[in-house]
Amino acid sequence: MLSKVQPGMMLFGPIINENGKVILSEGTVLTDLMIARLQNLGQNSVDIRLDAEPATDSEKFDNCYGETLDRISDYFETMRHFKEVPLTQMKELVDKSLDPMIEIPGMLHYLSSVQQIDDYTFHHSLSVAAVAGILGKWAGLRGDRLKNIILAGLLHDVGKLSISSEILTKPGKLTAEEQDIMQRHPTEGYRMLASAPNVSQDVLLGVLQHHERRDGSGYPMGREEDRIHYFAKIIAIADMYTAMTVVRAYRDRQTPFDVVHEINRDMYQKLDPELCLTFLNNIRDSLVGNVVLLNDGRKARVISAGTFSSEAPVVITEDNLTIDLKDHKDIRIVECFNAEN
Repeated sequence: MLSKVQPGMMLFGPIINENGKVILSEGTVLTDLMIARLQNLGQNSVDIRLDAEPATDSEKFDNCYGETLDRISDYFETMRHFKEVPLTQMKELVDKSLDPMIEIPGMLHYLSSVQQIDDYTFHHSLSVAAVAGILGKWAGLRGDRLKNIILAGLLHDVGKLSISSEILTKPGKLTAEEQDIMQRHPTEGYRMLASAPNVSQDVLLGVLQHHERRDGSGYPMGREEDRIHYFAKIIAIADMYTAMTVVRAYRDRQTPFDVVHEINRDMYQKLDPELCLTFLNNIRDSLVGNVVLLNDGRKARVISAGTFSSEAPVVITEDNLTIDLKDHKDIRIVECFNAEN
């Protein structure tokens, strides 16, 4: 009986709809959202593998991420064509999928390992929502405020749905006119959301101001320091992290240590210093134990995050050579793997 199925259980066989299409394949690890959708489809029973090993964190992430991305793609296409936000469905997605997803250990690593060349806006929005939720949790947000920062991260780029794909995916430098069009997306997103019922002011201002910077160099209004909403400050960091640690059509992904460098550089001038410190302290600790690839071809394991003022960690190579990378500028990390690799 479907009523006895629990999240984390694995399908013994595929689930096929009335048109003969496989909607869930054999071996799928079921989530709350999947079970709810099966109930809505009138599915009364499923075959469960009783001998299956418990799903790994990686398997939980893969199932949750793929299913959530499909839903986001559907919702964003609705917004693109009808200029209306399916807010009830998106709040449900945050509640049933994204909120639990940020609790998966190793989330930041799994997010950065996803290939996000196609449909970048959908992937990016999902990833920013997750990273904003993780940072929000680290910063002490709980309950509805935590869910609202996830929702704001998910919706932060909805204004880009009105921008042509030629501009969004252009690999080279944008012209002045194209840059002006691109910089309108926070305002366009705000307008779209302001017309939807029951959108909190936190979410609205998070979307409107996520490109504002403390020194006034941001857009769309050039606000400074305390005139920037707290949610917007969180999304700014999540947006930077996500944009740097994914593969794009015109460049390779950068490592979390590159992000540490960028945040160290901008934390007192452009970003919120307290939130940056919270993010850096947590992400640097999470990177200890991870395997990295050095630019000379050697693999090594991170054994210390290094001094706070330096983004260069201490590593030990496969041949047991300990290297403090801050003292060896010719050696750098080019790829980072999760500790389980």
